[in-house]
Amino acid sequence: MLIVSKTRMRDDHVCVGGHDLDEKMCSVRLLQPDGNNMPASTRFEIGHVWDLDYQPAPNVRPPHLEDVLVDPNGARHIETIQSLGAFLRERVSIWTETRACARTSRYRANRSQRELLCAVVVRANVSLMKTEQ
Repeated sequence: MLIVSKTRMRDDHVCVGGHDLDEKMCSVRLLQPDGNNMPASTRFEIGHVWDLDYQPAPNVRPPHLEDVLVDPNGARHIETIQSLGAFLRERVSIWTETRACARTSRYRANRSQRELLCAVVVRANVSLMKTEQ
């Protein structure tokens, strides 16, 4: 699992986003086993690659079809990608399909959801490019 985002939330929590390197770079949002966002003190940092197990969160609803449950204590840090923007540009393209990854294929995204996701991906990639210059 490659961690690509970490956003501060209220109540001392963070929203952690990643790409599953074993599942064709499928996007995921890592949640604690109880379904809550990770605590701000989580060990997951942008650019880290982790060996971890996860399971799809129950009762997912748009826009968070990518939610997965992770036990941070069972995760093992493998490496840190130094040039994250370059790494992602080589492996990730803007999503234009009408479905999410295979594990959530029963959910279909409408046009506005796809456009929003594309805008987020583009904005994230632009931010990464700026930080690497």
